[in-house]
Amino acid sequence: PAPMLTLIAHVRFVLAVVATSPQAPPELAAQAAGEALRHASADVSALEIAAVAYEESKFQDVRGKRAAVCGVMQVATGGREAECRRLLDDRAYSYERGKAKIREARAWCQRRKLGDACTFAVHGGGNAWRAPRPQRYALRVMARIKAIHETIEPRRGRPAT
Repeated sequence: PAPMLTLIAHVRFVLAVVATSPQAPPELAAQAAGEALRHASADVSALEIAAVAYEESKFQDVRGKRAAVCGVMQVATGGREAECRRLLDDRAYSYERGKAKIREARAWCQRRKLGDACTFAVHGGGNAWRAPRPQRYALRVMARIKAIHETIEPRRGRPAT
């Protein structure tokens, strides 16, 4: 029974990510949901990984300007071409580096007694996290997390989407 419940929970998560990712091809969203589940840990959830990957790249392996950010999680590379290439070529590495970036941002915000909005703003904006653009990014990530979660666990009396 326990492995079956885990399988059902994973299928529900994959379907929720696909359903709440309208700008990504369904097969890419399903693959990304699987990656999010694979790379989730006690301190960085699959919900957070999937939401950030969608907001950063719509689950695509992309290169930012001058290779400054690369991969599905848009990880800063300091312009190092070899690091950018690895993030583009190795999805598992890209997700692990993105998870590490979320973890680092969360620790920085917790030291300052700031919440999740700070975590995702720092992830999206680095040192300029207080600027309007990273703040809007953070709100989009948190809304996406909520949408995925509500699709998995609909409120009583409300049908699942």
